[in-house]
Amino acid sequence: MRKLLYLDVDNTICNSTKRFVEIYNEEYNQQADWTKCYKWDYSDICPLLENAEVIFAREDFYNDKLELMDKYIKTIILLLNLQDYDIHFVTIGTKDNLKYKELWLEKQFPYISKKNYHLLEKTNMGKEEIHMQDGILVDDNYINLLTSNSDLKICMHKRTGWNKDIERSGFIRLENSLELYDFLRKLERDGIIIG
Repeated sequence: MRKLLYLDVDNTICNSTKRFVEIYNEEYNQQADWTKCYKWDYSDICPLLENAEVIFAREDFYNDKLELMDKYIKTIILLLNLQDYDIHFVTIGTKDNLKYKELWLEKQFPYISKKNYHLLEKTNMGKEEIHMQDGILVDDNYINLLTSNSDLKICMHKRTGWNKDIERSGFIRLENSLELYDFLRKLERDGIIIG
């Protein structure tokens, strides 16, 4: 397997759920707890919202208030890039969501070429449009993992409604970027990843 690494963005690199709920709470004067979110459309904790895409498409979503999933992930992505991983970002969203997300990625990871951005303009899950064979996909969503043709599929998120069954399909669940880094290094030592 070559060292091709495909990374999802929302809830894999950045904590989109937390940012989403912060905006929702401000707009609707609510006290929703992002750690209790279990449904992909946020309907379980944000009942006043009719369409989640409205918040995702806001200009102030992808800004300095958007936190990374863990404090090491930015360093881990840089390390992997320096260790000859060909890093790609694969993400789904509306036109406005993708525009703001692209700017955020450029600011956070200026060393990743924009030719490695795969911005899928749609609202349904699934990443079958992107050829990921010989690569590794890291995502938080079961459908994205299921529809990908990547050789190795890793879920990086807590157990939620949108990824609760990943182990049944033979996918791997890792808790954070340090576990991801250790796992990839082990695959290299075992000769599973070469390049």
